[in-house]
Amino acid sequence: MSDFDEVKLDLLLEQLLTSGRAEVRANGSSMKPFIHQGDLLTLQRKNEEPYVEGEIVAFVKDSLIFIHRLIRAEDRSGLVLTKGDHLEISDAMIRRDALIARVVQVNGKPMADTRLQQFFFNLYRFSMSVGKNSIHGQNQLVTRIDLTPFRFTLTKGILKLSCWMTRAR
Repeated sequence: MSDFDEVKLDLLLEQLLTSGRAEVRANGSSMKPFIHQGDLLTLQRKNEEPYVEGEIVAFVKDSLIFIHRLIRAEDRSGLVLTKGDHLEISDAMIRRDALIARVVQVNGKPMADTRLQQFFFNLYRFSMSVGKNSIHGQNQLVTRIDLTPFRFTLTKGILKLSCWMTRAR
């Protein structure tokens, strides 16, 4: 990491701390199809409101800022799991305190409800997986993908969606 990059990171963190918001440009393709190279992202500093699975978050790792989706909220050890939507594997577990912000706007447009984001993400992942996760049974081709809280199953051209949610307390 160059001295210039360290200064940019420090300035971003300072802006989040003082104003509660900061804007950054997306760099990379790990969050396609929802975030593209060059998109303007508005970050909102973390607050008392807990992070929710499915939410797009910013975190610092090795002095770099990553923008990925939270796929597993905090466990007993204080660790969370994130993943780029376009990536095959998730990131390594990180400490919850590494999360610095949530993405609240992309190109000036507010983010959709987190559950809606997760639904469309799962639908996208399913469409990308057709053929990769196929199994043969009783003379029919079945494609299935499980992405909590959704399960998509394609059998004989019919798409079935199963969903289970935890009730809010």
